[in-house]
Amino acid sequence: MRRGKIMKQLTLLRTAAGLAAIACAVQAQAGSRVFTGSVTGLGIVMPDPGCAPRGRGNINPTSTTGISSLGAFTYGHTVCTSGPPGGLIDGTFAISFGSDGFFGNLAGTSAANPTMAGIFDFNIAYTIIGGTGRYLGASGAFFTGPGSNANVNFRPSRITLNFQNGLVTAPGIPEPGTWALLILGFGAVGAAMRQRVVRQAFA
Repeated sequence: MRRGKIMKQLTLLRTAAGLAAIACAVQAQAGSRVFTGSVTGLGIVMPDPGCAPRGRGNINPTSTTGISSLGAFTYGHTVCTSGPPGGLIDGTFAISFGSDGFFGNLAGTSAANPTMAGIFDFNIAYTIIGGTGRYLGASGAFFTGPGSNANVNFRPSRITLNFQNGLVTAPGIPEPGTWALLILGFGAVGAAMRQRVVRQAFA
């Protein structure tokens, strides 16, 4: 009888450990998160032979404050831009949540707002090509939405970017099903351990 109880406990422990191992293995698969948000910052455009005849536009992350569906962040980009009177924009960007973040390429246009002097509206597509921390190996895309613009009535320009239709995919983001497996696996391990302790106390 005693041997049968021990074998049953060992089987339960093996099953629980197996569930936990499966959950951990599934976590290695990529998951996705929706990304939307907004950020404000200061933009500076300078002459640069690498962008000629356009100028080099920079937004320093230290000048930005952003909020998003993934948390607070800083934003920076380096682009070739026509500035006023508007035109093509292309370059690179980086978004940081501290130790986590993602980066990539951007491309689009700016155009003078038809009703507000000194406002240049953005229409930009962002492509994520990598990341750090939980976004290591990230991919995805997002876009600027209404209200994204540069206000050149100030120097440096005041930049507002509203991000929409975003999706970030990375191996470090577990799918909802992974969390369920993890909870099930570790819960089973805990239950098995508690059952073993109770039986030993009454032995």
